[in-house]
Amino acid sequence: MPYSSVRDIPDYVNKKTKDKKKRRQWLRVFNSVYSRINSEARAFAAANAVLGRSTKKVFTRQEVDEFINFYVRGDFKGEFKE
Repeated sequence: MPYSSVRDIPDYVNKKTKDKKKRRQWLRVFNSVYSRINSEARAFAAANAVLGRSTKKVFTRQEVDEFINFYVRGDFKGEFKE
């Protein structure tokens, strides 16, 4: 079930971070993974990984796609940049 807005995301996401950008990123990652592979479990895993990061960096769309391709779909074709 994709989420339509940040107001619809689970309460634990809001408790974990007060940063609006992180909550929006969680929403986008969840919806992206869910639309690609139609698995709520994998969508939650990928989106929750965003919350688990200790840095305050907001990832670019390309970085999110690379993450999804590598960890969820297993077909990463690029190089990670440090």
